[in-house]
Amino acid sequence: AGLARVPGRDWLEFFIAQRQLDADETRAQGLAGMLALRDNSNTTHIPRLAARVAGSVPYADGELERAEELWSEGLERYPDDWEMLNNLAYLIGERMEQPERAMPLALQARDATRGQNAQVLDTLAAIQARLGEHEKAKQNLLVAMRQVRAIDARLPLAVRLAKVHIALNEIPQANVLLEQIRADASIGRSRLERYQSDIDEIQSGIDSTRGP
Repeated sequence: AGLARVPGRDWLEFFIAQRQLDADETRAQGLAGMLALRDNSNTTHIPRLAARVAGSVPYADGELERAEELWSEGLERYPDDWEMLNNLAYLIGERMEQPERAMPLALQARDATRGQNAQVLDTLAAIQARLGEHEKAKQNLLVAMRQVRAIDARLPLAVRLAKVHIALNEIPQANVLLEQIRADASIGRSRLERYQSDIDEIQSGIDSTRGP
């Protein structure tokens, strides 16, 4: 029989694998370490954490099918894990543009967090918007907006909500949000650069409703 794994050593191996993931030359080794911990660690938390991290590696590298495979494997072990449910829903619904396939995952993530996680509600709203369910998307985004305070958490929600308002022809509400987005994004040059294309898209959407 093999030697039993020591919990303290598993944590050490987890942190080593995390460091390896930060460097291109050791990235593959770090992912292999995470998968080994996912499959072999007998600690309470490490296998779940490693499953979450494992999927994020190919996702960050643009390998979407591999990311889907690894997060799906993680959910086979931890079917109630809201982070992997949310990540997989966003990956399939937004990045792969398959909202019908993503919707059950997004709903599971919402239920797992009891509708109290803004990130999860944002993902659900994005998928609903793709499916033309704009009123449902609006309600979820309004709830999400009430749950956050930080500018960087609020901005992406406000951007999505403004676009939903335009889709619903709620132009006054979209205008109010656009001004708020401009004000928040102007706090810091890098933030404004990051959101300028969204600001332009929202303004264009508002202008298109005014006719010639």
